[in-house]
Amino acid sequence: MAGDAQVVGINLAALIGQINDAKENELITREDLMNALLQANAQIEEQKRINAAIKKEQRRADLEQKVKRKRLGVKSDGVPIAKGADPIRSYADFKAIETYFLSKGTKAGRRNAAIFAVGCATGLRGSDVLRLKMEDVFASDGSYRDRIYLVEKKTGKYQECLITEAVRHYLDMYLSDADKRKNGYVFPSQMGAYDVKDSVYVNTGASDALTPKALSTVMKAVGDTLGLPIHISAHTMRHSFACIAYRLGGSVQSSSVQFAMNHSSAKITDGYTKHVRREENDRIRKIVSDFLMGKTNKDLILWKQQEEIA
Repeated sequence: MAGDAQVVGINLAALIGQINDAKENELITREDLMNALLQANAQIEEQKRINAAIKKEQRRADLEQKVKRKRLGVKSDGVPIAKGADPIRSYADFKAIETYFLSKGTKAGRRNAAIFAVGCATGLRGSDVLRLKMEDVFASDGSYRDRIYLVEKKTGKYQECLITEAVRHYLDMYLSDADKRKNGYVFPSQMGAYDVKDSVYVNTGASDALTPKALSTVMKAVGDTLGLPIHISAHTMRHSFACIAYRLGGSVQSSSVQFAMNHSSAKITDGYTKHVRREENDRIRKIVSDFLMGKTNKDLILWKQQEEIA
């Protein structure tokens, strides 16, 4: 398009040059001059129309290619599109997944139910949930701490989470009082320690944390077995926390505060609201906890699936 406009500019400049030469040689009348200028203007408008039509056609071609790739399930480079995790759709979904784990009647089943519930209740990434140690959650006498403090594995950012009723409820289902006074990971693998170099479990008598890969395998098995029409993975927990908080939060969004104060960035607004942020974070986690404990509307639909492109 820039090239086309440039050509028009060159043609117009040439035309004006010709007109000036003709005027000097008294070979052109005023009427001829006006006609020449009108012709040049019409040429420019026509080129603009052509350029707009070309741009519109290109945009449509790009969208048609996007639709085609969606149908084929591939990106623009031909690489298959990875299916992202879905959040649970309702309290019934949450209870179905919990019941599936607990129906195993094993400690591993109770552990997996607790992992899922704690992930949903805190909004932490699966990798951070699995890295929790006993001292992160419990005091030396086995009592619960008020909060979990950690540095996120993925981002390196500081995070703190209120230990809500839901977190305590599901950890109580999983751990004995004696367990809470032990050291080590809250959610250890039952296969021993994990040798990262050889990618195998080694039976050393020590317990390493359950790996994110193992958790993803466990969560995929849930979806396959229950036949839920959503894509379940380890990230379903974090998605579910966000979905529940959004649907039930009912408060002014931080972006609205930023707009009202005319701040150029959310970071500036954060400096003004830092004293209430912890209270708001606690409130959100209590809302999610109440949902997971069945204290809010159990029939609430968090989200509805959109019809997929065939």
